[in-house]
Amino acid sequence: MFDEYIQTTQATKAHGTIKHYKTTLNHLTRFAAQHRRKLTFESIDTRFYHDFVTFLTKDLAMTNGTANNQLKRVKVVMGYAGEQGLTDNNSFRKFKTLRHTETDVVYLTRDELETLVHYDLTAEPRLARVRDLLVLACTTGLRHSDFSTVRPDQIKGDQLVVRTVKTRDWLYLDLNRYSRAILECYPQGLPLLSQQKFNAYVKELGQHCGLDTPVQVVHYRGSQRVEEWLPKHELLSSHTGRRTFVTQSLERGMPPAVIMKFTGHKDIKTLMRYVKVADAEKRSQMEKAWG
Repeated sequence: MFDEYIQTTQATKAHGTIKHYKTTLNHLTRFAAQHRRKLTFESIDTRFYHDFVTFLTKDLAMTNGTANNQLKRVKVVMGYAGEQGLTDNNSFRKFKTLRHTETDVVYLTRDELETLVHYDLTAEPRLARVRDLLVLACTTGLRHSDFSTVRPDQIKGDQLVVRTVKTRDWLYLDLNRYSRAILECYPQGLPLLSQQKFNAYVKELGQHCGLDTPVQVVHYRGSQRVEEWLPKHELLSSHTGRRTFVTQSLERGMPPAVIMKFTGHKDIKTLMRYVKVADAEKRSQMEKAWG
């Protein structure tokens, strides 16, 4: 049934989302084999919940946040099965979200972004291309699935017109001096890099350019709190660009409603997750209000 759900919905879900569901299905298959348990609709109960959580957090060493994503997909498919009249088991609705910290919102500061923009990478053409893609993401807010496929014919006047892969929304992105300069450097189209390669190369880029500010990372694995300090370059990924755009736009005074026009966010709550890290703006407002 899980596999059938994937096949049925793949036409309406982004490729990355389908990959996540296939990963969860693989975890379920491995769990069933390891526990010598046949997974039926009726077996998705409290006992399954506790055993599956233990399997994910202990055997697979997942953080609670990642384990929650697996549980969420199980609940979606069980809900779908109920809608199809295949089961009346609603035990899955009682599955509790595991305690976890929000994904660390790692973004580039103004100084770090300027360092990247002006860093001499003449001797490192591969990293120069990665730098250009990251800076484009930082100054447009595009996801990897969107900035990795930008074509010259999507530039309409001084706007970049994008049909997003994840939500299939149309975005009309006004170009700025950063994004405009990068697009002009690639009249035949941007470099093509898979998300996996980009995520690996962008860490190398950050290390090469000295982005090594220590960042505290806290997460939970089961009931265990895990805390570590890592250099920022180790935490860079394709999503850093989107986070940087939202955070810096807030710091520069752009209203959240306007930012949502660029990012495609429909939920202000999701966008406002970025506000808590806008420390420079927070300090500025405190000084403005209180001196």
